[in-house]
Amino acid sequence: MKGYAYINEKDIFTTWGAVLAKGTYEALLKPAPNKGLIQNKSRLEHGKAIVMNNNVCKTDERDISFSIWICGNSQKDYLDKYKSFIDEITSGIVILNIPILEATFKLTYLSCSNYGDYGLTKGKLTLKMNEANTKDR
Repeated sequence: MKGYAYINEKDIFTTWGAVLAKGTYEALLKPAPNKGLIQNKSRLEHGKAIVMNNNVCKTDERDISFSIWICGNSQKDYLDKYKSFIDEITSGIVILNIPILEATFKLTYLSCSNYGDYGLTKGKLTLKMNEANTKDR
């Protein structure tokens, strides 16, 4: 598990005892949507005019939801790791590096849509993050 994912250059496993949940790679690899096309509807012409070429076709931002597990050896260890992780992801830009995907994602934290703890030694967070520029990886 060590060395398979990094947040802000910190190994998520050794720093927080964290692992990415099933489905995270799929969420990260899902293509971003395109921005709306440039259009003009004139009453002087039938239909509408659409500007389409590679120079004006741009991708839009996207929101990504994925889950992460955090594990501790004791309640205190878990809570310390949990608080440290929350401080890290809510402090600004989150640089998520996944070496196996050969990709680095620049994300910002939006919300935690789900949280569950299991005896205060293990917890699962479902994070909603925003990738503002999908071409800046």
